[in-house]
Amino acid sequence: MVNMQLRWKVALLMLTIALGPLAVTAWMDIRALRTLGGDLAAQSAQALTDNARDSLEQLADDHARLVLRERQLVEALIRQQAREAESLLNGQRLADPDTVHFLDDFTKSPPDLLLSERARYRRLDESGVEVPIPVSFDHAVFQVPMDVEQASVSQDARKLVPLTQLLADIQDRYTDLIYWQYMALENGLNMSFPGHGALPADYDARQRSWYTGQRAATDLQWSTPITDAASRQRTVGVTMPLRDANGEFAGVSGIDVLLVDMLQALSLPEHLDAASQILLINLQRNAQTGEPFAAILAQRDAARYGADWRELFEMVPLQAGTPAGTGRLVDAMVTDSAATLRLPYRGADAFWVFRSFGDAENFLLLIVPVSAAVAPALDAAAYALHTTQRRVDEMLPLTLVVSCLVVGISLLVSRSVTSPVHQLSDAVDAIALGDFQAKVSIATGDELERLGDAFNTMLPRLEEHARMTESMALAREVQTHLLPNARPDLPDLDIDGACEFCDDTGGDYFDYLDLRGIKPGLLGVVIGDVSGHGLPSALLMTSARALVHGLANQLVAPRQMFSRINEQLVKDFALGRFMTLFYLTIDCDARQLRWASAGHAPALCYNTQTYAFRELAGQDIPLGIQSGWEFGNIAEGPWSEHDIIVLHTDGLLETRNADAEEFGRDRLRNLVRAHHTLSATQLCRTVMDEVRTFRGDQPQRDDVTLVVIKGRAR
Repeated sequence: MVNMQLRWKVALLMLTIALGPLAVTAWMDIRALRTLGGDLAAQSAQALTDNARDSLEQLADDHARLVLRERQLVEALIRQQAREAESLLNGQRLADPDTVHFLDDFTKSPPDLLLSERARYRRLDESGVEVPIPVSFDHAVFQVPMDVEQASVSQDARKLVPLTQLLADIQDRYTDLIYWQYMALENGLNMSFPGHGALPADYDARQRSWYTGQRAATDLQWSTPITDAASRQRTVGVTMPLRDANGEFAGVSGIDVLLVDMLQALSLPEHLDAASQILLINLQRNAQTGEPFAAILAQRDAARYGADWRELFEMVPLQAGTPAGTGRLVDAMVTDSAATLRLPYRGADAFWVFRSFGDAENFLLLIVPVSAAVAPALDAAAYALHTTQRRVDEMLPLTLVVSCLVVGISLLVSRSVTSPVHQLSDAVDAIALGDFQAKVSIATGDELERLGDAFNTMLPRLEEHARMTESMALAREVQTHLLPNARPDLPDLDIDGACEFCDDTGGDYFDYLDLRGIKPGLLGVVIGDVSGHGLPSALLMTSARALVHGLANQLVAPRQMFSRINEQLVKDFALGRFMTLFYLTIDCDARQLRWASAGHAPALCYNTQTYAFRELAGQDIPLGIQSGWEFGNIAEGPWSEHDIIVLHTDGLLETRNADAEEFGRDRLRNLVRAHHTLSATQLCRTVMDEVRTFRGDQPQRDDVTLVVIKGRAR
């Protein structure tokens, strides 16, 4: 390749553009723009398709949460209703007999029952015509089977009349959700609210599947869909057993919800709604083969009314286009609580998005054809192509004009533009070789001149930064060498430690003190934490380390050691600076621990035989806060070969994840308990790895230090 100065390259490029055949130039530009338009259209379509999928998943999440909230609300209401009904039935309060209204009273429709017509309360008459069910929100209806005398249950009916107020309050607050509320007793009495006269004459609640199922249950249950006896609409109910004063089964309290109401609040965007489907699915197993299958609980376009109320509701298995597609969907529901699949729907490719709610067997399923979901994406792609073509049509005359101007301007500006660039390039080469005195002189009166001035201003700062970086690297190396580079060689102990700074340098510190000169088999372990982090804390830590080593070599007792270090740090530390320190000695021969703590977090001691933790704590304040503080006596405790001692700084426990949750002492305890068979080095590495994993992508905000001490059998 021929070397050519930039100025000539600029001039030659401009002249080539100006003097080249305009037709060729225009053709190339048009071709490039059309290619760009096609790529842009494809990329826009893909991006919007992905957005449509993400939007569907978010919509499914929102709808599932809504269904779950409604489910939880109904469960809370049935518990309240059942508690109040049990209280009234087991009490002695009796309402006025005139306030008890049986089915015959509602059939006669007297004015005092205050019957009204509501849109939700309708049924099909014998000819299949939809007619209203007059209902009363002031009175409940009581009904007994034909083989039960009203007089035999009148006392229970009078006890339940006061419950009407609670039922009315619930209906008033949740009128769009709650359909029927009822109490069915073992003696045959059935109470229903709102009151109405639509129950069949041969109706016996004790024969209904939801009643028989509650006889053996201890808590609330959701029924499978059934045909309501009064309205013949499809409902699903939640029921709870009622107990008498002796705890025996006395009946059932229930709330019915219309299946259409469960889906009423769920909607899709207008461009998706017509071609899509929303379903409630229950995951069941074949009674004979045990194979799982997805049964449809409810769907938006299902028939509102059932046939005979005595017949059990038959749930239809869901079909996902093909047997293979159905199998994929069912397998996904068995293993996952949420997923998005691409399966056929009505002969077309569709998104199948499901989310579980309430428990592992119930799912909300959205089925949206891909063509409907990506329709906005296709429109956007077409718009991109149209816009690109319009730009192509506008570009040709503009290219002709610009080419003429470039010819005259290119020769004039090439030198003025490229000369400052050459200066900057030469100066950058000099800096790369370590010459921070290189400067440029550019007097163009424009941005290039300002760039040159900024470059010259930057050089001293760059030089200072390079020196600071080198100094910080040296400081980190020095501080790293101040930490122990070898583990103590004691036959009775397995010990190791680790320290990670959040900056180049830090304020955490740990060390091992060989005290065998005082007494054979005696080891000291020190861990400390200077407030803050970075270089100031590192310098203060270095001072504290020197004091600890100096006093330890003079055989100074821990109490006196803390006092002397405290007095020195009070002088050295600025206001607001302090240091926590934990000093532990292990007497391997006497099997004795002695420790002192100046405001430091308690050490953990775990016994692998008793599986119990104890804390080695102290009551003194941190060092460097108050001059003349009287530090307490050293604490003592037994030590055995089955003990694991863990010393740490607060940076370990206060490590936070993306949810602002702290790592905490409980996680540390669980790690020690789970991995107590590891060596001290392995356990130390495991804990540090878990802390990093817990933190994830979050920045490390404090230094983290850990020391693990394990006993060895003699």
